[in-house]
Amino acid sequence: MIFIDDVDMKLLAFLWYNADISFNKLGTMLNISGNVLKKRAEILQEEKIFSYSSIPNFSMLECKFGQVVFVVNIPKYHRSFYIEKFSKIPNIFEIIFTLEDIAIIFALLPLDLNNNISNNIIQNFINDLQEQISEIYVKEYYKIKINLVSESIKFKIAEIKFLKLLYKKGITALDSISDELSLSKKTLSRYLMKFEENNLIQHTIIIDYSKIKNFYVNLIIITFQNDSDFNKKIETVLKIVKQYLSYSISVEPPALIICTYFNTLWNVEQLIVELNVLSLVKKIDIYFPSKINVFDSWMDLIFSSSSNIEKE
Repeated sequence: MIFIDDVDMKLLAFLWYNADISFNKLGTMLNISGNVLKKRAEILQEEKIFSYSSIPNFSMLECKFGQVVFVVNIPKYHRSFYIEKFSKIPNIFEIIFTLEDIAIIFALLPLDLNNNISNNIIQNFINDLQEQISEIYVKEYYKIKINLVSESIKFKIAEIKFLKLLYKKGITALDSISDELSLSKKTLSRYLMKFEENNLIQHTIIIDYSKIKNFYVNLIIITFQNDSDFNKKIETVLKIVKQYLSYSISVEPPALIICTYFNTLWNVEQLIVELNVLSLVKKIDIYFPSKINVFDSWMDLIFSSSSNIEKE
């Protein structure tokens, strides 16, 4: 494990928001040499502090699936056993275990004809969870809002293979991806331009915070009353949260799921105080992740169901 300083923290933050940014441009923004930032990034990557990834935009693939977040009670011991059990459910793409007897499960569930995730579908998934792990209890769940695309974009099978490898290896691994797919970098660059122009991917990094001594992660679920001021309330909360390295997801019933990263405990305490003084929220739940497990089986589920992939 290593310590990181404020420069490392800013570097991770910018790469997280856009891993395709040049180090020279980033250096200008931070008033630091681009070569210094590049060297720091290389060291952090060598220490396996982060890895590059390009995350697909599911809605652009017309994949007939929506995302649901489940907050579950599960014993905090024998996590390896539970991970093995969860891996047998292809709908699960990420699990965040916490220091408490709580886990957050991100799942992809099929949409009905009205592009909604029905209660029956959700209950069937809960039954599958409890069949694999009898000790599990679902406290609550939230549906991530679905943004339907207005135009259909067709993708070649080769493009989908490239998309899968971008997710696993990230934007910096074009040479190895070119070798693996036996496609020229010129062809991959053309595919990449299509992805980016159509808002299909987000270039980012995956941070392994367990390797950093002074790195603190919070998962915050803020629920709101479903009233006419709901959107204004969200804006107020986001103004506070955006001061920190964080990302947020808007879900239903009305809530924000926010993941925040800090390199001092003082920042953690400051955010908790700022949120607790707000009278406009219904409830605030704060969890402290201990392990994040990401599965790959969901990719075959998504791509096999997509209606806009050209058959070869």
